[in-house]
Amino acid sequence: MAPIIILLVVGLTIFLFWRNANHAGQLDPHLLRELNGNRSLARQLQDAVRGDKPLARRLLNSAKFKYTGKSDRWYVEKIIYDLERDGAGSRSTRSKSIDKRELRENLFLAGTFLWVISSLTSLIGRFLR
Repeated sequence: MAPIIILLVVGLTIFLFWRNANHAGQLDPHLLRELNGNRSLARQLQDAVRGDKPLARRLLNSAKFKYTGKSDRWYVEKIIYDLERDGAGSRSTRSKSIDKRELRENLFLAGTFLWVISSLTSLIGRFLR
């Protein structure tokens, strides 16, 4: 019974990493529409916000509201400049690794998942005796 649980946990972990990696690289269709289909600008903006698609849309909408009448390229360059100036851009010295808060959340979720699986196997084991 224990090897099955280990295989399930490993399989679920691999699937979640795979799903996250596949969705992270996709361009946001809403962002692409906002930039009139310019994939290069959309990719630059998405890279600058490290794949945070809602943040990219909010920053673009905010820049378009604040500075009306500019080109799409100007908006993207302004957002990237502001992010890098504030130390949050893709070229900043901050590492792209997982931060401590995200690590704690992931460890908590993994621990909770293992506790639920352990409890369920214990419960099923009691019923089968």
